[in-house]
Amino acid sequence: MKRKFTIPALLLAGVVALAIGVSPAFATHLTSLTATPATQSVDPGQTATYTGTVGTTTDCGVISSYGFALSQTGAPAGSTVTFTPASGAPNGPLSVNYTLDIAVPTTATPGTYPISIQSYFSDQGLGQCVDGSRFANVSLDVVDITAPTASCDLGVNPSGKKEPNANAGFRQVNASDNVGVTSLVITGGTFTSGQLVSGNNVKLTFAPGSAGSDVRPGPGVLTASITTNGQPYLVATDAAGNTTSVPCGPLPPKNQT
Repeated sequence: MKRKFTIPALLLAGVVALAIGVSPAFATHLTSLTATPATQSVDPGQTATYTGTVGTTTDCGVISSYGFALSQTGAPAGSTVTFTPASGAPNGPLSVNYTLDIAVPTTATPGTYPISIQSYFSDQGLGQCVDGSRFANVSLDVVDITAPTASCDLGVNPSGKKEPNANAGFRQVNASDNVGVTSLVITGGTFTSGQLVSGNNVKLTFAPGSAGSDVRPGPGVLTASITTNGQPYLVATDAAGNTTSVPCGPLPPKNQT
């Protein structure tokens, strides 16, 4: 007498899955990963922000003891990378929104950085889901797009005392930049001075019709005595060629103080 054996459908599905080399789990818990914008540009010292969504499924069982984790590769060396949230629980919403902040250091080398964002899932060996990852690719352009800040302030006279009379031409030159100032000069008319350093005190003279001059050192504590044939301006330039120009006057023409 022949006996009939009935194989439960769930067990049969698992046997078939194993026979073709696929885990009996339905699928990896992750279904998609997005990230926007596709590309963006920031200065060294600034932060780039990307947003996206992790798509998930509960098809592979009710699991609450583990979740997915976000990571990235490709950010400029020395960057501070923050995912919010950095992970999520599989039994939560079927889609999880995240934010990726990449704080780029001021020392970052300008260029284009391909960023690969990964969402990784593991069921910790329980065999209910297939371990797997989803990826989203974006790019980050590190470029110096911010001009220096500069000011031409009232300075000290040759004895080192503050000079309240703006017409006297005593100025302190100041400039800063997120990646450094490479050039700082006084220009006016057709004349341009030699290089100055932020914090220098100078004597400025406006002499129409003159050739202009830059006498160093200046009298007393002054770095230089600079004469221009047009109203004087302080010009600061950074390594990327971004330039800021600010007036140091107006000054009365020479002999009209």
